[in-house]
Amino acid sequence: MDTYCDAWHTASPDKVGMASSLLGNKLLDQDRYSCDNRFIVLCVEALPHDQRRRKRDTHSHTYEFTNELDYSRHLAEVMAQT
Repeated sequence: MDTYCDAWHTASPDKVGMASSLLGNKLLDQDRYSCDNRFIVLCVEALPHDQRRRKRDTHSHTYEFTNELDYSRHLAEVMAQT
């Protein structure tokens, strides 16, 4: 696993990882990208209908956006930090 990003915890340009673009509407089509790229991570949770959701960890770094404006503001803040 030396040639991979190891869960994107390295910024080495000679290592690669798998990711997909949100623009193509094909989230599961992954392409190889060098690990020195900066990406926004979208996590999708898929559960069977009969499984109950566990209470979400409120200390994690996840954000819930109620509308497009909130998301745009957050994205602008993130991009300003880079």
